[in-house]
Amino acid sequence: MLVDRAGALKHITHPGADAVREDEGREMDGIPSSPSSFAWPALLAALLTGSLYALVSDLDLDLRDEGFLWYGVRQTAAGQVPGADFQAYDPGRYYWGAAWSMLFGTGIMGVRLSTAIFQGLGLFLGLLVMRRTVSRAWQLVPVGLVLIVWMFPRHKLFEPSLAMAAVYFAVRLLESPTLRRHFLSGLFVGIAAVFGRNHGVYTACAFIALIAFDHWKRSDGALVRKLGAWAGGVVLGFSPVLLMLVLVPGFTDQLIDSLLVMSERGTNLPRPVPWPWTVDYASQPAARYVPEFVLSAGYLAFACVYPLGLVWAAMTRRESLIQRRVFIVCVLVGIPYVHHALIRASASHLAQSIHPLLLAVFALPWAVAAGRRLPATILTWGPIVIGTAVIGWGVHPQLAIFGRRATEELKEVSVDGDSLRLPSGQARGISNIEAVFADRVPAEDRVFIAPYRAAYYPMLGKVSPVWDIYMLWKATPEYQQGMIDTLEEEGVDWALLVQESMNSAPATTFAETHRKVIRYLAETFEPIQDPRIPQGHFLLHRRSR
Repeated sequence: MLVDRAGALKHITHPGADAVREDEGREMDGIPSSPSSFAWPALLAALLTGSLYALVSDLDLDLRDEGFLWYGVRQTAAGQVPGADFQAYDPGRYYWGAAWSMLFGTGIMGVRLSTAIFQGLGLFLGLLVMRRTVSRAWQLVPVGLVLIVWMFPRHKLFEPSLAMAAVYFAVRLLESPTLRRHFLSGLFVGIAAVFGRNHGVYTACAFIALIAFDHWKRSDGALVRKLGAWAGGVVLGFSPVLLMLVLVPGFTDQLIDSLLVMSERGTNLPRPVPWPWTVDYASQPAARYVPEFVLSAGYLAFACVYPLGLVWAAMTRRESLIQRRVFIVCVLVGIPYVHHALIRASASHLAQSIHPLLLAVFALPWAVAAGRRLPATILTWGPIVIGTAVIGWGVHPQLAIFGRRATEELKEVSVDGDSLRLPSGQARGISNIEAVFADRVPAEDRVFIAPYRAAYYPMLGKVSPVWDIYMLWKATPEYQQGMIDTLEEEGVDWALLVQESMNSAPATTFAETHRKVIRYLAETFEPIQDPRIPQGHFLLHRRSR
């Protein structure tokens, strides 16, 4: 029988008792009760997030994916509906950014600040999870540093934040599996789905597995009621999208279309999984292959930690659940997120999926016997800290400016009123495009931009005349004709095309994915000759009607 000094965990041996209080301030697993249970993780999360934002927030501009989010936030703030009025992710992240835009504006720095706030909340919940295991408050510092370095790219900070939030709510559920906490867990799953359907699926799978695991280990005969409370929370949390399906014209059709497209083509262009034995160690310098090795080791850790963790969880006796609760929960939450890491095996997708794994490895020393805790900590924390330092030095999109990118020339440039430090070539290209548009394109004229440079729309003060702002996939002739009809109806006289492909794949160029639109533009538009137009960019103007 488990003996707990505060008597707070007697429900482990008496499953029907609701002995664990809802507050975080009770003594649990050797952690003394104090205000720092909340205050220190909150302060540390704010310090780390704020410091990182102050250090690198004005660095770089991803004209593709970050521009996709930026355009969506701006249009949402202007009253348009994500998904119905423009191509978008799920609506939660846009309404989050639009809400904060009332304080920070709709410039790129305002969008970055709003996502940084979400990042801070996710980091806070991750640190609250670790506060249950570490015996000293200062030990949260290396944990927080590792977690925040792995939070990239910045337009996708919702992903790791939601993953850590899922771990937090799952830990609370395992600590005290009351109906109230089942409902709150379901509420979180529904809200997560508002920010991303994939998060809804991942977290739903994780919590169903956790509820089943808890019922297996300490059944109290209330499984149906618990699942009912959880499902009710899911529906309530997802209710904003359910209301949009009923009330917003066009939203349901676009949602169905997007689901059909995802089922047919997937959500990303796939890339093979990197393994340590596939890294090219011979023909490239250590500055390149060491970060690649660390990334490949991350994928290898998925294949090692999670299966072994499942076996260990299955073997865990009822009286050891609380001691191992953080590790077990991280495994159950992390397994569904492996899908996100695999659909496009890249550094950014690994970073969006790795946080449950990081928390699991950090918590592992406290899941073993106390006599082996020190060697376990050295063996687990050491490689994570070293590997994270390598990632920050050589892989992190912004922190690498202090490492591998240290010799890169940066130039300050104004983008939609915000001052950014960009690589000199990109800064020059953006300045030239702005100058050409200021000289040649009337402010009131509509512009069609393709295939995936959505950042140009807010940068130039324009609104897309068509629904699509990220034209990656091959469109049917019928769909392309619809785009052409829209360009005609909207009286679009200008087009800015960028000759580019994704992953250097010719099949992803606009000329391949939208051949009919290209023919239409070639027949009805003519190129503008201006030496300031960057290489690979083509500014077109409609011939006389």
